[in-house]
Amino acid sequence: MLKKFIYFLILILNAGSLFANGGPVGWTDTTPVGAIALKDSENFTLKKETLKIKVLNLNEYSVDAVYELHGNKSEKIKFGVPLYWYDMDDDDDLNSSVNQVPSKKILASVQKISKSISIVVNGKKVRCSPVYRKAEFSLIRGADRKFGDIIFIKAWCTADLKLKSGSNQIYLQYRANMDFEDLQFSKSALTVFSERKLEYLLYPAGFWNQNVSELLVSVDPGIYDGFVTSVSPAKFKKIGQEYKWQGKNIDFKKLPSIEF
Repeated sequence: MLKKFIYFLILILNAGSLFANGGPVGWTDTTPVGAIALKDSENFTLKKETLKIKVLNLNEYSVDAVYELHGNKSEKIKFGVPLYWYDMDDDDDLNSSVNQVPSKKILASVQKISKSISIVVNGKKVRCSPVYRKAEFSLIRGADRKFGDIIFIKAWCTADLKLKSGSNQIYLQYRANMDFEDLQFSKSALTVFSERKLEYLLYPAGFWNQNVSELLVSVDPGIYDGFVTSVSPAKFKKIGQEYKWQGKNIDFKKLPSIEF
């Protein structure tokens, strides 16, 4: 009788998708599956980034990032936004065979996420195209030991940008999900809701030439105002409902992310 009461399955109802700052990327080999990785820019320096994050509902948030770049010469670069999402079925699909062609479900997920990303360069909208890395995942690695984690990127959304000599502005906008795992018991109506985590990676923008001269960040927790349990880094100041922070001469490789 005891086994009948304790034997049940636990299902993950939902989980998060993670986006990040965009940064310069390049091809690491010539294989058709798309070996894209972050690549140092020798010409363009990120002078200022204005980042606005707003929680929209229980699970989603919006990102508005404005990058002000300065270059010594005009150049065509590849700009990439790393995409990551968590889905148990997708992981089973990916791990079943290193040579397996991505399933229609995964490709549809990549297409859907890519279409939600808006990139505007010097007032002109640029299309972002998905690049899927099927077998050997693209990695973001921290150059500093303080950033020991490896973020597994399932795909990239890339765009070819024509940047001019002097000042340039890139406007990146999208919506994403917070990271969470809600549980539902198969033999009960009980649902357990986990804590929501908003993690935004600054690190990819650390591949522009030199440190970012100025960073302005504002995070609006929306309906979670008053329920934020931790903030990282601890430099944020709460003004009204928003959390604000202004930094100077920042190395994103040593300050890889924002977490709420």
